Amino acid sequence: ACGVEARQIVLSDTESHMRTRRQGFEFISAENLAESGRCFDYIVLEKPLRELRTANEPTRSYRFFEDLDKVEAAFLDGNLFSLGKREKEFFCALVEADVPFAAGALQKMKNALALLNPGGEMRLAYSGLLPQVEAYLMLKLKESYPELQYIYDQSRGCLCCRL
Repeated sequence: ACGVEARQIVLSDTESHMRTRRQGFEFISAENLAESGRCFDYIVLEKPLRELRTANEPTRSYRFFEDLDKVEAAFLDGNLFSLGKREKEFFCALVEADVPFAAGALQKMKNALALLNPGGEMRLAYSGLLPQVEAYLMLKLKESYPELQYIYDQSRGCLCCRL
């Protein structure tokens, strides 16, 4: 795939799939990945974040639209980190209160970033998350990883983080 040999790719999920083995990819179960002691140059998260949300749980906050829209617009334009401290704090507190699964998604991303090599890249490929939650994740991750950069590709529904 993209000039990378199968032996250089490690796949991780809750269970191994036949196609994974047939194509020669190494597989490490998701629950054992952190204990593997390995770090990676590139991590793609797809299902894990979407699966954290229960059926009736809100996907976004519906309060203070004007404030939320300003932060979402800054996120989509790539200017999220230039917002004022109070705006960021208010936004994050609101999302944490109104979108409970966002905290679980944040922890999953922190776990993945801990396995990323310096200069590595992590992607949320069609995460099913709305820009409001993705903006929250980037703001909170920036607190732990000041060097974090992000690119949001709306056309592909892909959020890319780099350290």
